[in-house]
Amino acid sequence: MPASCTASGKLYLASLPKSQRDTLLRYLPLTRMARNTITSQAALSVALDKIEAEQIGHDNEEFIDGMVAVAVPIRDEQGNLAGCLFVHAPTIRVSLSNLLLYVPLLKSAAHDLRVSVGPDQNL
Repeated sequence: MPASCTASGKLYLASLPKSQRDTLLRYLPLTRMARNTITSQAALSVALDKIEAEQIGHDNEEFIDGMVAVAVPIRDEQGNLAGCLFVHAPTIRVSLSNLLLYVPLLKSAAHDLRVSVGPDQNL
């Protein structure tokens, strides 16, 4: 899955230190996958800054036409990104704005996953 156009992938990229992210973006191929794929490094950098601030990844028909997605982080004990919890749906059933209404539930589930794994498990 291309990191630059999926909700979880962009959440991962946004979690990287800015200098590391900028270096990676210089070499990351930004191939158009769907109608809304971001193919400009500058535009992707702006989108990642927003995702970093909000802590919500999103895909607005960027990977597959007619598909939207949101992702929230699952953090380890040190606060590092250990995984992503995401949901995607066809736009014929739900819009991105409606899918974003599930973010509180996703964040709660991500927290529960972190707690259920516990500090002795390597998430």
